[in-house]
Amino acid sequence: MGRVMLILGAINGGLGLQLSADTVKGEIAYGVLAGIFFALWAVSLVLDKRQKVKSMKSVEGSPAREERSYKSINRLMGAPMA
Repeated sequence: MGRVMLILGAINGGLGLQLSADTVKGEIAYGVLAGIFFALWAVSLVLDKRQKVKSMKSVEGSPAREERSYKSINRLMGAPMA
């Protein structure tokens, strides 16, 4: 939801500039700043994803983790626990 709101906010800003009949320089400045923030946002998404994958690999294969996962799945499915 937050990612969608960020994109919609950037679009809304650009449309607001057009509606206010801002100068071309103002629109260019807004576009440059929006592009910079979009790039920073994209980099943060990639870094966050890499960190999550790295943390999953460090605990992957752990017997205790696998047992907890099976118990959680069984609980969600309504299966009796042994």
